[in-house]
Amino acid sequence: MAVCMIATAVVVKSYPQPGDGTVTSSGIATVALIYLDIIAYNFSWGPLPWPCASEIFPTRIREPGVAFGVGSQWLFNFVWSFSTPYIQESLGWGTFLLFGLLDVVIVGFTYFCLKETAGKSLEEINRMFDVDPDAEHGWKDQNDAAASRVPAERHEDAQSDAKSPIALKAARIDKDNTKYQKVPFTGIGIKTPDTLQFHWIAIQRFAEKKEKKEKEEKKEKEEKKKKNQQRQTDLLSHHYLHIKGFVIT
Repeated sequence: MAVCMIATAVVVKSYPQPGDGTVTSSGIATVALIYLDIIAYNFSWGPLPWPCASEIFPTRIREPGVAFGVGSQWLFNFVWSFSTPYIQESLGWGTFLLFGLLDVVIVGFTYFCLKETAGKSLEEINRMFDVDPDAEHGWKDQNDAAASRVPAERHEDAQSDAKSPIALKAARIDKDNTKYQKVPFTGIGIKTPDTLQFHWIAIQRFAEKKEKKEKEEKKEKEEKKKKNQQRQTDLLSHHYLHIKGFVIT
């Protein structure tokens, strides 16, 4: 775009039109350069700002950001279209030179200020702009508060487990069996057979209770099913007798 506009300025300055409507090679070159500039615009700054504006804003302000960008574009389109005839009347061939210099400035702005967002998720784009997703959605304070409560809750759970009957009995057995065998080179303590036996018994009792509970639930379901079947049978018998009596009558 910059090359086309600067070349157009050079052609218009070097080979001015005669003004009598005659078609000249310089006029054809000017029209061709302007068409090339339009083609380049429709492959770059025409469509690309739309997806760029919808991607670079964080989720929290994406809608107002895109709305502001679209409004700004149409506002400057109006200002530029309204002022271009006056600029051309004042600068003449310098108008195309101005367009070319603005295109060069846009290249620098694009290279140094805009970041590549192709093939990236919205979360990755947020990290590119150093936006914390939790802070963006207002969850950071809540997450920090929840994380600070975790150690206290774990401590309370540990104290509650330590006061259970099984844990107290295991602690008494561990206290009586103070001698441990050490695994060489590791220093890992192995509990005595009495302690292991107690834990094994506790596991067996837990499994027995669980099995007993499952059997009771299964038995309760079967009884409920039988009651429902009996209720349906009684209901059908009642309807049958009622219909039979009605027919006889």
